[in-house]
Amino acid sequence: MNKYDEGYSESNMEILLLSETHNFLVSIINDELYRVSGSPPDQTAMFHTRTTFEMFMIRSHEFFAQGYVRSEVSQLSPNLSLLEGLQWFTKRHPEESNDTGLTEAVANLITWIAKEVSVDFFCSNLRLDISLPLTNKALIGFYANTTKHHLMRLSQLLKKLDRWCVKGSYDFSFEELLLVLPSMIDEAQSRLEYHGTYIVELLARAFFSLNVIVRQRFEKNPTIYMGEVTFPPGTTSEVFKYIYGRLIVSGKPTDERILASTPVTSRWLQGRY
Repeated sequence: MNKYDEGYSESNMEILLLSETHNFLVSIINDELYRVSGSPPDQTAMFHTRTTFEMFMIRSHEFFAQGYVRSEVSQLSPNLSLLEGLQWFTKRHPEESNDTGLTEAVANLITWIAKEVSVDFFCSNLRLDISLPLTNKALIGFYANTTKHHLMRLSQLLKKLDRWCVKGSYDFSFEELLLVLPSMIDEAQSRLEYHGTYIVELLARAFFSLNVIVRQRFEKNPTIYMGEVTFPPGTTSEVFKYIYGRLIVSGKPTDERILASTPVTSRWLQGRY
């Protein structure tokens, strides 16, 4: 057996999930991408540039989207997203998750991305009002892909748009879809600029709770030596022990640091869509 492929028990999967998710949220919830403006309860996440806004949406899509690597743990869905993994963690550790607020934070994220809304926009090229039923998750995925640049990008975007148009009872030709696409991109960007602050808040709430779990696990057996960390029962590999030890021992953001990057979203940024 390859020493880097020693099986994915539930404990090993938990370690990977905690490490990947914590590292991801460290990289996305911070003042390098945005600053929080205003005072609670009417705050806004102000992204520094168009590029940082696009980066945030791309990374958010990565958090919500199912992965390409199949999980080898039989109890889990085969292509687990980081968010779905967190949901699994809350069920595996209900008391820890409830006490830190992680269960509620994950549930709020899942509820928001699964919400289906009517995306209404005017296509000036066709002089036509268009209404497409989409989930928030689909909207983020669509916009994230518009900001990437690769040879098959246009084809993939048009396939998605065509599928949604058919669902909305539109029968556009390929040439017409090309005319609809710019208007759809503009609408997706506008909506996500509106939703951006609330997405930041939802992710930051989950980050805060997850960080508390990591810190509390460290405090049960505080040590600066990764080999002395108390590992989850059933950890079967030195590789996974190293990953977990590094997470538990290495520097964790303070509560103050995370809260400073957590907006309390204004009601004006929650009610439009």
